[in-house]
Amino acid sequence: MYLRDDLKFGHDRDYHVFANFGDNHWDWKHNTGEASFFPGSPNVMLDLASAMIVNPKLQVELEDGYYDLATPFFEAEYATEHLGLPEALQKNIHHKYYAAGHMMYLRPEDLAKLKANVAAFIDANSKPM
Repeated sequence: MYLRDDLKFGHDRDYHVFANFGDNHWDWKHNTGEASFFPGSPNVMLDLASAMIVNPKLQVELEDGYYDLATPFFEAEYATEHLGLPEALQKNIHHKYYAAGHMMYLRPEDLAKLKANVAAFIDANSKPM
C-alpha cells in the first residue's frame, strides 16, 4: 500500500483524508443568491465582486497551478472574468502561473517564483495611497 510502504506512514496511525474538527464541522452552506441543488463548495465570487465594488482600490492576486486537480486551471480565470465588474475594477485582478499543481510550493522552482510574486504583490499594494 502506497501510504504505508512507500510513504512510511505509521501502521499504528490513522490517515484521514479530510480534516477532523471534532464537533465543529465545516459549514458548506453559503447564500450566493443562486439556486443550488448540489452541496458542493461554497461559491464566494459574489462576495469578491461586492468587496471590489465597495473598495475599488482592492487588488486581488490568484496563484494558478497549471496541473491543479483541486481547483481546475481555467476555473479561476473563468470565474474572475465573469464577475460582472466594470473594466476598471477587472484590471485589479491578477493571475500568476506555475508549472505545478495546487500546492505549487512543493516544486522548488515554483516555491521561489511564488515567494517572489507574493512579495512583489505585497510591496506594490502596501504603499500609502
